[in-house]
Amino acid sequence: MSPEQALAEASQQFKSGNFGRAGSLAESALAASPDHPQLWFLLGVARHALGNRAGAIEALERARRLAGDVPAILNPLATVLAEEGRLTEALGTLDRAVSVDSSDVSTLLNRGVVLDRLDRAGEALLSYDRALRINPSLSAARLNRGATLMALGRFQEAVENNLDLVSQHPDSADAFFNLAESYLGLGRGADALLASERALKLNPRHARAHIDRGLALADLGRFEDAQVAFHDAEAVEPGAVRSYLERIAPADPSLPRAIDARLFFFYRSADRLLRCDWSTRGRYIDELCKFLLDHSADTTERIDLPLAYQSLTVPLPPEAPCRVVRVIGARYAAAVAQSGIRFEHGVNSGRIRLGYLSSDYREHLNAYLSHPLFRMHDRNRFEAHAYSIGPDDGAAIRQRIRDSADSFVDLRSMSDTEAAARIHADGIDLLIDFTGYTEHCRPGIAALRPAPVQLAHIGFPGTSGAPWIDYRITDAVVTPPEQEKQWSENLLFMPDSFFLYDGEQQRPSEPVQRSDYGLPDDVFVFCVHHNGYKLDPVIFSVWMALLKEVPDSVLWLSARHPAIGPNLRHQAAARGVDPARLVVSPLESRERYLSRFALADLFLDTIHFTAATTACDALWMGLPLLSIRGGTFTSRQSTSILTALGLPDMAMGSLEDYRLRALHLACNPDEMTEVRERVWRGCIESNVFRPEVYVRNFERAAETMMRRWREGLAPCRLTIAPSGEVRAG
Repeated sequence: MSPEQALAEASQQFKSGNFGRAGSLAESALAASPDHPQLWFLLGVARHALGNRAGAIEALERARRLAGDVPAILNPLATVLAEEGRLTEALGTLDRAVSVDSSDVSTLLNRGVVLDRLDRAGEALLSYDRALRINPSLSAARLNRGATLMALGRFQEAVENNLDLVSQHPDSADAFFNLAESYLGLGRGADALLASERALKLNPRHARAHIDRGLALADLGRFEDAQVAFHDAEAVEPGAVRSYLERIAPADPSLPRAIDARLFFFYRSADRLLRCDWSTRGRYIDELCKFLLDHSADTTERIDLPLAYQSLTVPLPPEAPCRVVRVIGARYAAAVAQSGIRFEHGVNSGRIRLGYLSSDYREHLNAYLSHPLFRMHDRNRFEAHAYSIGPDDGAAIRQRIRDSADSFVDLRSMSDTEAAARIHADGIDLLIDFTGYTEHCRPGIAALRPAPVQLAHIGFPGTSGAPWIDYRITDAVVTPPEQEKQWSENLLFMPDSFFLYDGEQQRPSEPVQRSDYGLPDDVFVFCVHHNGYKLDPVIFSVWMALLKEVPDSVLWLSARHPAIGPNLRHQAAARGVDPARLVVSPLESRERYLSRFALADLFLDTIHFTAATTACDALWMGLPLLSIRGGTFTSRQSTSILTALGLPDMAMGSLEDYRLRALHLACNPDEMTEVRERVWRGCIESNVFRPEVYVRNFERAAETMMRRWREGLAPCRLTIAPSGEVRAG
């Protein structure tokens, strides 16, 4: 049989779905004709169809070398490379195809897909646009373009794109589903409901359209109808709704979670706040408060772990977040009791073994905060062991912690019971939980009480409500006497600030200038580098009033989401402020992020959830910070730091005092200079940025905790005096 005959027969077998036979015929023919590119190509696509991606890449590469850079070969090769996760190679392959034929729409479409997967949405959009200019009716490119616009936070453009899509493809359920998605992103629940119902009329088994219908109904407050829609989605595709919930609000898999339409509304509303979209903020706070304070058994069963942190990010009565953590804590405690597992703890006569449990040993602010403990513990008295339950991103700070710790153990592959057993086997005396109820948390490990004494620190800015946590670190400013009753833990009061910050490890060397960020040289720069969820309409209105009162000024924002800039500029215009006076900068390396604080004049804090690490970063770089004293732990964090630096007058008692002080400083450069000098003096003279002092105080407290345990005394309130003396009670 000639190579051409073998190729023809193999092609016919492939078209008939006989991929194994097609591959065998191609291989047999290649034994006699090893330089036949079309046979190598057919072998490659046959192997791909059979799931042999490595073999497919080998065969397609051989075909490419023989035939040259032909888009018909490069496109499937790139597809298989992308499936293997070799995205950079896939992009390079598609770039070669574009250089050969820049009008090949399949190449441009595939290139957009790969760029999307590389989180290069802006470039992906350009690739889809090029494809659509060549073929405006290319539905796949317009579908993907709509999703990419949403990823870029350009929801109105996504709606317009998807309206074009449905006009071109009025019989496509996917087109109407995409339109519903974009309406949901824009907060137009009624329109999203109509679009999802149109999709379902075209395809009643479109599970994701059923989910979108449920989301739209939830956004409209029709929770019972939304619950029915989610039930319909599950009937079409079992597990689809739960999978969506896990995607938008991951939770500890060790405990079951309910499917409740209200949860979808809560988590999606919280996501809107991350983008500074306040369209559902008022109703979200009202519904969340009502949900959390409903003590019925049905609601109690539906209180979900991610709500613990979420309840701290908006103004709720203190009993609401306390109820969340009490319910969650009781749930873990019940699971432990049911397991029957109990660890016995012997008395260790040697060095105190400290175990630090964290999900944030990665490129995360909490890793930088915790590092001094590993570096600075007195190794004559203590061992410091790191236990990781979060992802390994290969960050330099993770390696620095690994190098500084007495041991570094990755617990991710272990169950909660196995992880707790490992901690217990290591003889840990005092377990410090750095994670609480935050991302990648696994409270079930500490709930098993692998150490005789356990303490919460850094990660979760509220009470744990957990019977297995004995102590919590705080100070007298961030937790005044009237707030102590809100904590389930015994409080350990530090003499300066509760906050641990290693200033000497935060010395940026990369020079920056205002022009790098579009900041004019001759204006007063109000700096607002906060997570989006910390901003709210009330404080934003104060900032806009300041811009009106200080004409030569700008508001400099940090955007963790691409929609933040457009959303806030829209809010500025609604308040009569030129949107161009909002300068928005993306995330950068930590070195540049720290350096750029020196370019601003005054850091403006938020109300309900004030800056903590960011406050220290700004102050350490010499940037004055203006805050407001609130009535909760999260609203007093920066007040604690400012007070310890000798700057209590920069934490104002009311919103109006805050506005007037900011206005006065912006209009009085001499006083601004004096405040800046006080910041520098505070950084040098106070203990806030001396982690060695903090570590010594914590060590004294740890010795007291362990001594009380050995003597059979219950945990109690502890206070560390400025002298270092630890007082009980």
